[in-house]
Amino acid sequence: MDLQNQAKTYMLSNSNIQIMGIVNLTDDSFFHESCYGSQPPEAVVDVVEKMIGEGASIVDLGACSSRPGATPVGPIEEWRRLGPVVKQLAGKGLPISVDTTSSVVVQKVYDTLGDFLVNDIS
Repeated sequence: MDLQNQAKTYMLSNSNIQIMGIVNLTDDSFFHESCYGSQPPEAVVDVVEKMIGEGASIVDLGACSSRPGATPVGPIEEWRRLGPVVKQLAGKGLPISVDTTSSVVVQKVYDTLGDFLVNDIS
């Protein structure tokens, strides 16, 4: 599927406070309390569902650290980390954002989840 032709624009309302849950699927992130890279996918899905249940408007999944000095990973490693969780989330209809700069990862997530937000910090 051609993402460029399928892309939608999402706007989060600024009339109410919006909360974004952060789940890092790497263990070298800025905020260590958000690191779930060593957890099984089912446990990560439980965390995502809990965040939504506690009021998060969306949950952002990241599989490569952007902190200064972090070792870059390519799209294959990023998907290896992200894919099992995304596959577990498929069909749940949860509001998901994926923190990536890789078009390869974006396509794989779209093919698995359908609609989602891209959090591209490049």
